[in-house]
Amino acid sequence: YAYQNFVCDTSGSICEVVNPEDPNDPLLTHLYKNTLIILIKGDKKHKDQLIKRFKANPKPIYYNENFLNEKWSNFKNINNVDNKNVDPDKFILYCFEDLLDHRIPIYDSIAKNWGITINADDISKVKNEKDFINLISNYLNILYLNLFRI
Repeated sequence: YAYQNFVCDTSGSICEVVNPEDPNDPLLTHLYKNTLIILIKGDKKHKDQLIKRFKANPKPIYYNENFLNEKWSNFKNINNVDNKNVDPDKFILYCFEDLLDHRIPIYDSIAKNWGITINADDISKVKNEKDFINLISNYLNILYLNLFRI
């Protein structure tokens, strides 16, 4: 695309199709070689905001098959329904918070092994390209200083 600067939001579901502990993971290797992978790390307040936004406007999500099967079975048992009678909107709302919790350690591993972590409160202060570049630069400087104990 020949953009000087480019931001690619992979969505949270990327964590379901990679293995951050595998140093040869093909997707993470490609991203690492061509981009700076950034985990935007939130706290409980941010998690609650995500849940509220998701409840207001649910979006398709890719699920880990084991996670999905477990939640599907639990949902059917709790609601006393069979496969044909599961309300998909109620189902995705039922498992969204658990999905976030399931993904946190995977996101952390991606950031630890392949990228950096930036606090969500810091990201929320970004108003323009210059702010964003300064924020990333500051985090990279801190990382560099810590890495080399300068």
